[in-house]
Amino acid sequence: MDQGQLRRSAEREELPRRCSAVSTRGGLAVVERHRSEAPPTLVLGSAPEEVWDRAGTLSAVAAQSGAGVRFAGGAPQGWELGDIGGASTWRRAFASARW
Repeated sequence: MDQGQLRRSAEREELPRRCSAVSTRGGLAVVERHRSEAPPTLVLGSAPEEVWDRAGTLSAVAAQSGAGVRFAGGAPQGWELGDIGGASTWRRAFASARW
């Protein structure tokens, strides 16, 4: 079955920027809204042990925000194919409040 071509998506590239800004302020609404509820969907953090499901993602973002982590979003790339898509940051995604 042909699903078409994977293509860059400016809308999906904006999502990590919005999530970073909101997460830095301690808000989780945008993360909750755009995080898939499908069980096999995982979020990969910047450290090897940072692999989270939906609940783990929300918990980690809340804990990091509460600890003063400033989320910076890196250099996002967004991609979509039909009605699915995703975004990733290719540089450091967050910075400690002390930096």
